Amino acid sequence: MELAELIEKHIEYVDEARRTVRLPHEFVKHYLRRDDGGEGLPIVSSISQLPIVLPNGEILSGRGLDRRYGIIFRGAGRARRADLTTRGLLAAKGRPSHALPDR
Repeated sequence: MELAELIEKHIEYVDEARRTVRLPHEFVKHYLRRDDGGEGLPIVSSISQLPIVLPNGEILSGRGLDRRYGIIFRGAGRARRADLTTRGLLAAKGRPSHALPDR
């Protein structure tokens, strides 16, 4: 597949009149030779709607891309360790937790 077609699968390029047009050849040529040294476009490996607890106990959460792990978070924001209970997660999702037994 040609590079311009691959880029256009993910980016819609429009002109001043808001019409969809092909990418300029100069842009595609530059993109092909681009070397950002790891600071350029990130590689996304997954999308998560819930916080992730790492083996060391660290909690990954928030909104947007975590470049270190390549995960896009689409959740409700930052999670605290105290919120990561069944009751807390149900409350965050707007679901009733009254049927859960107290511990």
